[in-house]
Amino acid sequence: MFSKIGEFSKPPRHPKWKEASITAVVPGWQRFKAAQDWLDNWHAQQAALTAQQAKAGDQTSFAKFNEFMAQQGRTNLSQEELVKL
Repeated sequence: MFSKIGEFSKPPRHPKWKEASITAVVPGWQRFKAAQDWLDNWHAQQAALTAQQAKAGDQTSFAKFNEFMAQQGRTNLSQEELVKL
């Protein structure tokens, strides 16, 4: 059910489903262990995906920067020069 929770926010479901949060913490309530394990695993996967996307974005930005510098005729920059830029 958790992996399909997003389907509940789509029509013809009631609009209140958009307010549902499977990760909400309710004081005094303990989540079923299997459900908590699934959520913990899901959070870890999301964190890894976010880190992977950030790294890919950094590599893309660096490649674009190198292309720009090549267009300016500055291809042999030292590490110190790159850090300053």
